[in-house]
Amino acid sequence: MADYQMPVLFRTAQVVGITSSAFLAGSIATFSFALIPPLELGPAPLLARQWRLGYHIGSSVNPPIAVLGAASFVYLSWAESQSTLGNVFTTANYFYFAAAALVPAIVPYTLIAMKGINGKLFAKAAMFSQEGDVDEKAREISNDEVDGIHEQEFGAWVWRELL
Repeated sequence: MADYQMPVLFRTAQVVGITSSAFLAGSIATFSFALIPPLELGPAPLLARQWRLGYHIGSSVNPPIAVLGAASFVYLSWAESQSTLGNVFTTANYFYFAAAALVPAIVPYTLIAMKGINGKLFAKAAMFSQEGDVDEKAREISNDEVDGIHEQEFGAWVWRELL
């Protein structure tokens, strides 16, 4: 009895889908747990500028990888349905389709759910980047304000993990 060999394109799509998902998970975890905590140790103007740079790097790198992963999982869902008799959807189809929807979900989540927090941080970064007669007291971010942002971020993270 000969062993059935999966098509190379199917295996490649699996590798691309899993790898892109792992990259996104690592990128998000790195941003949340490795970038943000050390930023708090510096002065507020530096914190705001570094956060803005980190956000722009993430927003330029992660969405294309999310689309690549989603496309891989869409292909896998379609290919799985074609491999069954009568195009019947199997459990694998549903998992691939769910992955195709969930992998890029961080993009709208960041743009919609995190809009308030990110908007405040962008405003602070813009204020700190302006040269001129800005009063130093007006430039300071109070510890209460930073703690409030952290509580919102932590709450959003917990909510995201529960979904």
